[in-house]
Amino acid sequence: MNQPRDLEIARLLGWYRIPLRSAPKVVAVDYLAFYQTAAFGEERWRIQYVAPVKGHELTTRIELIRDEPDHPHAHQEYYKIQIGPLQPLEKPLLAESWRRITFFYTPASTCFLPVL
Repeated sequence: MNQPRDLEIARLLGWYRIPLRSAPKVVAVDYLAFYQTAAFGEERWRIQYVAPVKGHELTTRIELIRDEPDHPHAHQEYYKIQIGPLQPLEKPLLAESWRRITFFYTPASTCFLPVL
């Protein structure tokens, strides 16, 4: 999650966007775990929520975020990942300092442990 607005979109509208140009090869997964960047203030640098994936489709950013028609990426392709309710982790996974987390896969039986 780059911005708190993205978390609200996920929570209220039930979707998350991933730019096609930086998307993982496989987006058909069971769950997403959301890493919160520095933009989240005191709740930064952590995975605090996961959500089940219900489906995905390819669309453009302008179709997803209509109130930003002049955004530089407005006409680029994005995956719209439909998700179920956000599930807070009992104990958030914290990074001791800012870390860049990209996409990685883990068996459903693990605890979404990131490589930091």
